Parts: sequence; structure tokens; C-alpha cells
Amino acid sequence: MTNHSSGSRNFWHHRRVPFPLPAGPQAHSPDGYLRLCANELAALDWVLAYLAEDPRMDGMRCGAAEWCAFKDGQVFSLGWDWFQVDNQGARIDVHAGIRTNIQIRDRQGYDLPMPASQRHLVGAICRLPWQPVP
Repeated sequence: MTNHSSGSRNFWHHRRVPFPLPAGPQAHSPDGYLRLCANELAALDWVLAYLAEDPRMDGMRCGAAEWCAFKDGQVFSLGWDWFQVDNQGARIDVHAGIRTNIQIRDRQGYDLPMPASQRHLVGAICRLPWQPVP
């Protein structure tokens, strides 16, 4: 992963996604979600789209991250807020929720309940090298 630190606490990093985005609307379901099974989610190749730290917070580091993956002409997105207190590793701010266009479905093709879907999405996030540089 690229070193996102500019040598100080104040950094804003934005990297363009290196793939062309679809020119027209995507084939979402009526509710706006793209559906995947858990094994399809695990097989996606994620690309860092955005990582930022908010310099306005005293006493802690916090920011936002977004990663994208591309499959069959569709763009999958995972975004979340993170925070770090003291010298411990950064953590996902689960209270802020995960911003995504992904809904996980079971093997029969039915949507998982949102808490179960969120657990799979958090698992995908934990496998990404998103931790900000100390």
C-alpha cells in the first residue's frame, strides 16, 4: 500500500480509480444494491479509491476510506469511517456504518439480513490493507 503520510498529521490523499467507470447507468436492482454471495465478495480485487484523515480532531486520528472493485461492468463500493486512539491500530467506526452498494445473498439467492450482510462486509474490509500509516 502506498505511504499515505505526508510527514505530518495533516494529510489528504485521493487517488483516482484506474479503471473507466461505466458511462451509463449500472444494472442495479430497484433498491440500488448489487448482489453477491459471500464467496463472490471474497474473490473481488479491490482498489483504493480514497483515503483521508480529518486533521480537525484533537487527541485522536480519524478519517474515511473507500475501495472499489469491478466485475462484469459493475462497480462495487465499500466505504467506512475509521478512528485511532493512542498508538493502537485504527478501527472501523461501526457506529457510523458501512457505505456500500453491496447486498450479500445466501446460496439460494435470498438477501441475508442486514446484520449478517454487514459481518461479511466488515470481513472484506479487514482483509484490505487500509490501515493509515502511523
